[in-house]
Amino acid sequence: MINSLVILRFIFSFCKENNNWHNDSQLANGRNRFWKELLEHYKLIKMETINKKIATKLNKLIAVNMDSKMIYENAAKKVRDLSLTQALLHLANERESFIELLKMQVVNLGELPIINGTSFIELRLLRMDLKSILLPDNMKAIVKECITSETLALKEYKEILNEDFIAESIEFILDNQLHGIESTLNNIRILEYGLQYQ
Repeated sequence: MINSLVILRFIFSFCKENNNWHNDSQLANGRNRFWKELLEHYKLIKMETINKKIATKLNKLIAVNMDSKMIYENAAKKVRDLSLTQALLHLANERESFIELLKMQVVNLGELPIINGTSFIELRLLRMDLKSILLPDNMKAIVKECITSETLALKEYKEILNEDFIAESIEFILDNQLHGIESTLNNIRILEYGLQYQ
């Protein structure tokens, strides 16, 4: 909601600057200018509020992508198959490119991008480490954690894309990233299916 105190300050400031109107014509012109400037001021405040809201949503996506990147990097250290290690590192790099692009959008909106993942990432990495130590077939546990990571990311992207205040340029970026995540999730599920028969 637009801060009414800011609007009141604008009104008082305008009246103070224009308190020397002497006739009806000046008064009418002053009134017209007042409403025009008030409307412009309101639009500016509203745009700043919307930009802040969008930036907050984008920062949430940055955090989710940071989580995914850490999950993939952690998974790459635990698998023995070289081609799978390379595939996981490629996914980590892809998430890094998502993060950088999202950070640029946040800065363009006049806000600061976050620098950390979600508050749950340390717990998820610990769970992944424990499973890889305790379970004889740690590959399945690693794949499950990757699926969880992508499913969470997918949910966040769909949620923000349902908002009606997202600019088309940002929507285009998010849509491309969403398709990349969907494709990754499908590939990981195929891998999970194959592991069931090993």
